[in-house]
Amino acid sequence: PKLRCLAGDVTLPRFGLSDGVVAASLASVRLVIHNAAAVNHATAYAGLKEANVGSLVRAIRLAHGLEAANRKPVHVAFVSTAGVCGRRACHDAQAPPRIEMAAVDGANGYVQGKWVAERLIENANAAARSAGAPARYSIFRPGAISGHSVTGDCNIGDSLNRYLVGFRLLGLAPPLPDMRVRVDMSPVDWVAGAIGGIATQEAGGAAP
Repeated sequence: PKLRCLAGDVTLPRFGLSDGVVAASLASVRLVIHNAAAVNHATAYAGLKEANVGSLVRAIRLAHGLEAANRKPVHVAFVSTAGVCGRRACHDAQAPPRIEMAAVDGANGYVQGKWVAERLIENANAAARSAGAPARYSIFRPGAISGHSVTGDCNIGDSLNRYLVGFRLLGLAPPLPDMRVRVDMSPVDWVAGAIGGIATQEAGGAAP
């Protein structure tokens, strides 16, 4: 089949997949797109660390295991968040910088976890280069993601969608200090297609 779904748990080693499933179903994997996360802007970093940072460690370990077993490189693409850049304007920067370490304590637990995970990705790339291997880990930072461009299907529990639903039900929206402020939103199908396409290119044409 073109698509096969496997139920797993990102808090478990190898996502809870058995040896048989890993051997039979993942032998041809050349690309891992890690998009799973616990999203809660009111929970402290400690409460999200296992799901949002530990899961990335397990994804990298899974990729290393597949490489060793199949003798072929496996690329890991990590989906982070534009929130790690804070609220700064970086119009001329090819890759907007993360907020400084000194400012991380002021961010919410979700952003802190993504900040730490990005550092892990960079350290993994540095280790690969020092061993004479090419970098095989990439970072994607989507901003606000809206519903599907055709069906409108969306995550109604997303904070932005909750705001919009609340405004619609109330018929009111709070005034902002600067009413010219804009929120950049991208349809979920466009974001998924862009990340999948770019990550596949970076993996050398491999199929996820």
